[in-house]
Amino acid sequence: MYHKLIWNSYNLRRTIFAPLNLFIYFMFSINVIYSQEYPSVSKIDFENTFQILKTLPIINEKEKGIKDISIAVIDFWATWCAPCLRYFPHIFELGEKFEGSSIGFFLVTNEKKNVVEKFLKRKKYPSKNNIFFISDTTTKLFEKYNIKGIPQIVIVDSEDKILWNGLPKSLNKNLLSALFKKNEPDYITSINNNNKLLQKLDSNNAYYVNLNIQKSKNNKSTSMNMNFKDSGVVISYSNYKISEIIQNLYNINPSNSIVKIADTSRWNIEFYFRIQDIPEAKTILAKILKELFKIHIDEKYKISDVYILECKNPELLDQFKVNPEDYERMEHITSNDSTISSANISLDDLCKVLSSLINIPVINKCSSPNKYNIVFDYIGGLNQIQKDLLENYGLNLVPSKDEVKYFEIRNN
Repeated sequence: MYHKLIWNSYNLRRTIFAPLNLFIYFMFSINVIYSQEYPSVSKIDFENTFQILKTLPIINEKEKGIKDISIAVIDFWATWCAPCLRYFPHIFELGEKFEGSSIGFFLVTNEKKNVVEKFLKRKKYPSKNNIFFISDTTTKLFEKYNIKGIPQIVIVDSEDKILWNGLPKSLNKNLLSALFKKNEPDYITSINNNNKLLQKLDSNNAYYVNLNIQKSKNNKSTSMNMNFKDSGVVISYSNYKISEIIQNLYNINPSNSIVKIADTSRWNIEFYFRIQDIPEAKTILAKILKELFKIHIDEKYKISDVYILECKNPELLDQFKVNPEDYERMEHITSNDSTISSANISLDDLCKVLSSLINIPVINKCSSPNKYNIVFDYIGGLNQIQKDLLENYGLNLVPSKDEVKYFEIRNN
């Protein structure tokens, strides 16, 4: 009764009897909607929910995008559905509480995009980076989850598993927090108590001394340090995604990689090894993180737009060359909201930093084997970066095309 009555109103409301049908709908649906706390949902085997969402029009496209979401709260609704609209403030309140997490709220209707645009223009709901209005005129999602009545909420993870379904009034902060925590990998416990993992990576276990890994609470600045301490090596990352750390450890240019890792959390990681060899320490750390996060790296090739780093003024660049005796025990790269600051950086590593900033591969064509102290602003985008590097260091970025190797970084 619940499903059939509400679903038929989709078609009935478009006839000449629409006013009468809407009156009947409101008279009967109030009792029907609230008489069943959890409407049944049976998932029909379609393509992955996240793949479907990526193909559907997003009316309020946000910078964050679907790629950063690992748990989708799908709210099926319509512009004419009063019970649906009644709970929008509740949905937006939840969106605000979970802003910055990997939980995304997708408000899906089977109405045309222009209908939803006019509705949103009239209602003027607050803008949230994690709330997306979706037009599903294909009804793929409605059919996938056998939606016969609205409002209806279905929560799924990136593996397309249904975590919860029910009515909007039953969804609250505690329930969402429990679902998010349940699906969050417990990497901290895994590494601190996983002696078998460490023995597998190094049978003698002679190099490993101390490891600290935890979720970052800082969403702005990042820092990376590699230096010597107490007859060993300290490698630390602050506020980095695990994919970014893997890219750095394996010397993978960020713009030459495709990341397929659902977890978008940022991490603080610090390792201490009882060896005086940074490259060897990076190798051990990379093996541990690959095993711990179940990372796989595949090599592929393609023709791509690139930038070439050329040295136009070697004399100017030499002014910032470091003395190996002063910096042999330290490498440092730090970023804030507008500036990249590096100490003892090679030009190859500089290219990696540039690639991550402009999202295009940067290839080093300078022959210099030296390392440098380089600081530049990036708040003004590519033009500002080019200007700073050329005027201050004699380095020039030139657009070109080249065959580049790229890496697909994924986890199980």
